[in-house]
Amino acid sequence: MKSVWPALVTPTVFDCSHQPDWDSFRRQVDEHARNGWPMEGPGAVALEQTARTLENRWRYLVCSQECRNSEDFRWGYVEAMGADVCHDSPQFERYVVVHYPGSEGTPLSAYRTVADFNNRNLTYRSGAGSGGKFCFYGYVAALVVLAQFAFPRSVAYAQRYLYIALAILGDFFAFDWLDSSGWPVRLLDINIHLSTVADAWRPLAPGMESLMSRHPGERGAGPLQAFLRWEGTGEAAKRTRRLWCQPHEGQTEMGIEGNGKAKTMFERFERTIGVRVRFIGNSIGHNVCGNYGLCASPDVERKVVQHLYGYSKGGTFDEVSPAFVAAFRPHVAAADVLMCTQPPAWCRFLLAFADKPVFMYIGLPLMWDVHEADRMPWLREFAAMAQDDGHVVVASSVFLAHEVHWQAGVLPPVQRLLGLHTGAAHTPVRNDSVLFSRFGTSAGMSECVVNRFLGANPWYPLRFVQLEEILFEEHRATRGDPSVLAGRESWANRLSELRTPGMPYRAMAEHRAAVLFPYDAVIFLFHELYSMQVPVFVPRDLWRWLFGPLTLPRMEARLADGQGGRAADAVAPPPGSPFFAEPRRPLNMDQALYWAGLTDWALLPHVHYFRGAAELLERLLDGPGLRAASARMKTFNEDQVVLSVDGWRRVAWRLLHASQGAL
Repeated sequence: MKSVWPALVTPTVFDCSHQPDWDSFRRQVDEHARNGWPMEGPGAVALEQTARTLENRWRYLVCSQECRNSEDFRWGYVEAMGADVCHDSPQFERYVVVHYPGSEGTPLSAYRTVADFNNRNLTYRSGAGSGGKFCFYGYVAALVVLAQFAFPRSVAYAQRYLYIALAILGDFFAFDWLDSSGWPVRLLDINIHLSTVADAWRPLAPGMESLMSRHPGERGAGPLQAFLRWEGTGEAAKRTRRLWCQPHEGQTEMGIEGNGKAKTMFERFERTIGVRVRFIGNSIGHNVCGNYGLCASPDVERKVVQHLYGYSKGGTFDEVSPAFVAAFRPHVAAADVLMCTQPPAWCRFLLAFADKPVFMYIGLPLMWDVHEADRMPWLREFAAMAQDDGHVVVASSVFLAHEVHWQAGVLPPVQRLLGLHTGAAHTPVRNDSVLFSRFGTSAGMSECVVNRFLGANPWYPLRFVQLEEILFEEHRATRGDPSVLAGRESWANRLSELRTPGMPYRAMAEHRAAVLFPYDAVIFLFHELYSMQVPVFVPRDLWRWLFGPLTLPRMEARLADGQGGRAADAVAPPPGSPFFAEPRRPLNMDQALYWAGLTDWALLPHVHYFRGAAELLERLLDGPGLRAASARMKTFNEDQVVLSVDGWRRVAWRLLHASQGAL
């Protein structure tokens, strides 16, 4: 059926149709791309010459000289992007320019002139750049054209052009909005030609590009269910003590940063699971623990900061552990099980009690907050723990379970995050409003890109609301805590991310849909919105959004074969490392596509995918489609609760055995 809405216009700041030299070049590149990027022909020589002229003219915004290595880079194009595209975006300031330097009380206006940006100790000059004449995406296209014609003469020179293009697309690809730009070049082609041995420029066929960006969840719930099976995991091989629907008293000490998911499931489905558990909250994650009633007392929090933060600042595990055990033994005496979640390495301090079983619910990489000297000892201790009948190890996502499997040779079962604590359901009374969820550096331009599209298409009927605005107004209306708001009059004047004791889930569920930009493989707010049946939109090219703690090389450590559980595993470990996402380096596409397919972003059904701002805006206009998706999400969520309760019953059986009948 034909759309009743006008066709969306690309903003001139992206396609540069208002600049004659850039507009002429774009038309040349468009025709060149439609013809299959030929090396010869009447327009080939002219195209290469135009690309060289534009690159020479605007190179000063990118490099101090010829760009022979990364030391020659300068960042004038970031200032130009801020002045020309993102002048009205607090998110660009927070996530790209400022990246959280300085103190909470420093006004945002001060950072526009004196702040370090991109963590490079550079002065950001607000309003600097080209006076609107520089075309960022046109410059990327010029580099690609020069690379194409350089390949026959020198692969090294060709790849130098492509590396410059990759680098200026930003740390975490923050500036990669090529799909919204109107220019016929793509990050995927640039990345492939840098990450593989190539002797010519051969753009990926559109059909192959679509195939590489299909996600398991688009086939339904089956692929996810296959990963949620208990059989074949490390816990399935251990002994259990089964009880059927007869509640038993017990206590679980929630360790540092205890995750409320377990508490929600054990308390809400107590009779079905068959075990009554009392949770003793000792979490210091103030912006999370309040949602579950798991916050630590002031005395416990002081001790946590004193001991475990001491480890974070340089003490080794052997130095800090004895004092930790001595300080906390009175606090855990009443507990039958010690529970820990994130960072996982803090579980090692609970294992040091020796006489208590530990329930580990993995929510971050194993090497998070681990000193170099402690990495392999901790990994060996974890592998032993994961195979010990006296402990229980479960992962909160498919991605983390398989990451652990690759590292330690033991595959933990998955009890995925459901977000049942929200108490809200999708009620789109704000049907003209779309929620933009919190995001990291990788999406620092998303607000200004959408704003520019809305400015170029004044007929567009929907508005976009930032999550920070909702949090700010809700907190000011209900609490007005000056220690959090610091006297600010608007959320846009806040420099850093707003953290509040609770979340206004009902207000979040009132929007037409939510747009999320993954900055990691697992983000809890995604599951909360999904549990409320809010239609969720995420970028289709998930492979390029996997920069985060779960994929950075500094988190990598792996036991050699035979040191973990590989010999006895029923499931083969993943074929390649999940720690492949290094800033300013091309991604290995085999690894990126494999691991992207294990994220909940890809595995959950009924997720809406988009390429570029135009497709996002178009798909958000489909009201009937969004309502139908919300209904399907509800059915899927109900099925997931049934399966999840069965999984938590198995966890309870394992805890009963691990605690030797204490429950």
